[in-house]
Parts: sequence; structure tokens; C-alpha cells
Amino acid sequence: MKARIKATGEIIDGYFANGYFVQVWSGHTLHTLSSGEFELITEESQTAEPSIDWEQREWEASVAAMQGLLANPNRELRYDSTEMFSIECIERALSLITEYQKQQKP
Repeated sequence: MKARIKATGEIIDGYFANGYFVQVWSGHTLHTLSSGEFELITEESQTAEPSIDWEQREWEASVAAMQGLLANPNRELRYDSTEMFSIECIERALSLITEYQKQQKP
């Protein structure tokens, strides 16, 4: 049985018992979710095209931009504060997502 975690959109395998959804992996429990934290996925909803959680993608792209900027030993950009650095990472992530969304439109 599959379920989607509402907070993250992640799809997990597991089983439903006593109002909870329990994800099992190699015999160990990873998540125990109460009824408000997940939605069960039916066969019909699995075949539908999944929606993209753009807020989650923005977060992931921001983290990737931050890692890339920090890992570059030849970086010439210097920031006056961590706030300015964070803003730069978010701006790069939004730019990436905007360009991706342009490519997805028919």
C-alpha cells in the first residue's frame, strides 16, 4: 500500500493500521503517520500525473546553490553577511525554477 506524506509530498510504502500509516523499510519502522499527516494513494491516483511541489523544489534548489557557492574554491563573490549570501542562493534557485517552468509550458 502507498501513501503520500502531506507535509513533503513524498510517496512511501507501508501499511495502514488503527488509523495510522506505518512505513516499513528492511523490517524497521521509518515513519508512523497519524490520519492528518498522509493520504492513501489508490490505483487511480497513481496513474495520474503527479503535481510538482514548487515550494519543496525551491528549497532543494536553494540548498544546491548554497552548496555550489560554498564548494567553489575560486569564488570571487564575497558577502557582507550570511543574510546576503542566503538571498543570493534563493535568487539563483528562483531563477533556475523559473527557467525550468518556461521549458515545461507547451
